[in-house]
Amino acid sequence: MASIFKPTYTKSDRRTGRSVTRKLKKWYVKYRDSEGVLRKVPGFTDKAATQQLAAKLEREAEMGRMGIVDPFERHRKKRISDHLTDFENHLRDNGDSEQHVRLTTDRASAILTSCEFVLIDDISPGAVESFLAEFRARGRSIQTSNHYLRAIKQFCRWLVTDRRTSDNRIAHLKMLNVKTDRRHDRRALSADEFATLIESAETGPSVEGVLGSDRAMLYILAAWTGFRRKELSSLTFRSFKFDGELPTVRVQASYSKRRRTDSIPLHPVVVNRLRAWLETKGDIDRDQPLFALRTAGGHFRKTAKMMRLDLERQGILYVDEDGLYADFHSNRHTFISNLGKAGVSPKMAQTLARHSDINLTMNTYTHLGLRDQAAAVQNLPAPPKSPAGELRATRTGDVHVPAHVPPSDLSSPNLAPLGDKLDLGNQLPARNESGIGGSRGANWRELSDRGSDAVRSPIARRTRSSEPRVGGSSPSGCTLITSTRRLDRTLVHSRRRIS
Repeated sequence: MASIFKPTYTKSDRRTGRSVTRKLKKWYVKYRDSEGVLRKVPGFTDKAATQQLAAKLEREAEMGRMGIVDPFERHRKKRISDHLTDFENHLRDNGDSEQHVRLTTDRASAILTSCEFVLIDDISPGAVESFLAEFRARGRSIQTSNHYLRAIKQFCRWLVTDRRTSDNRIAHLKMLNVKTDRRHDRRALSADEFATLIESAETGPSVEGVLGSDRAMLYILAAWTGFRRKELSSLTFRSFKFDGELPTVRVQASYSKRRRTDSIPLHPVVVNRLRAWLETKGDIDRDQPLFALRTAGGHFRKTAKMMRLDLERQGILYVDEDGLYADFHSNRHTFISNLGKAGVSPKMAQTLARHSDINLTMNTYTHLGLRDQAAAVQNLPAPPKSPAGELRATRTGDVHVPAHVPPSDLSSPNLAPLGDKLDLGNQLPARNESGIGGSRGANWRELSDRGSDAVRSPIARRTRSSEPRVGGSSPSGCTLITSTRRLDRTLVHSRRRIS
């Protein structure tokens, strides 16, 4: 039930000096709106007029609770720019970093302004899609387009959760597949490349105001902790704990991407290099950053430029033939990839990488090359060996070669005449080891001597080699499955050449 009242205030009496409680001249209305929120609304100096206002507000609130009146009408009349300002304050009050607040609101504002949305009811999914399509047509990547879509969707979700509108009109819009338009994929550095990078930095000139020895130590820390540029820029002498059984480095929550205080154990060699590097610094302020990665204006220095110059000085490509970059963030990729090569469990790699999603650790930051894959295959148990002196025939086009020829022979230019020299009739397997139909002791040579009718019988057609099946094209050195029908043709051709 709505009620009216006059607020009171305290004032000092000039004559007596005592505090006197007084009432305002204007009446106020106190009531609960359709959402149950207690509201205080200024009325009039006239009591009767204020009572009428209270009755009107109470009636509208009751109709809103019954669904007769739109409870969002007040917000619908408010300009969307004002809603965006409230959204920005919400992000800041929620503890988001200033950079994240600025990026999110700027991206959302760009869409709202370009699409000429003035009120909440003006928001249209079609207009947002058109903006993003034109955005990509101007040369922006799909990933950047997704960032803008993510910002406007976050704003619209907040409108619903803050009870400013009833529905999210762009909730159904989906992100595009960034794998179809990669612009700046990174690679992990090999051990030789990284060693060359450190040597180049230590002997190179100052770049972006950072000495070569400082760059070398920066690269080593980045590749052995996985810290990002912002996190590395925050490190002070107090960030390191050299004493104790486990030396660690700690980054404060305000600088960590996931807003948590993170500690990473340090490799013993890294500890030794750090101590030697710190000794060259003399007396340093223990609370000042160790690496000058920010300019006087607070902007980050171009660490990608440092990496590019240090790599190119030694002839290492900054962008390789596959279009993969070796910028500063590649040191983090190197750290996580080396964890995978070291046989670290996926959960441990995710923990050290400080990722919330293990798919990001395994699929984006772990790079395994052909040599790593070959090493993994070499660790597999060997397949069973064939009986001594036993050869199986395989046919590639019109060339007949034994199945177990070494890979070097398969690629030999003298491969063609090899089939003409084979006496396949005397080098057939002794028995059908597949056991499909007929007796297991049936001799393939006996089947071939019976003529083509016997070879083409249903039982013979189902005969298969005991070697494992290889799907698709056959790698060098693998045995192919050959039907007895093809074997029959091989025998006929070979006997004609012999005769």
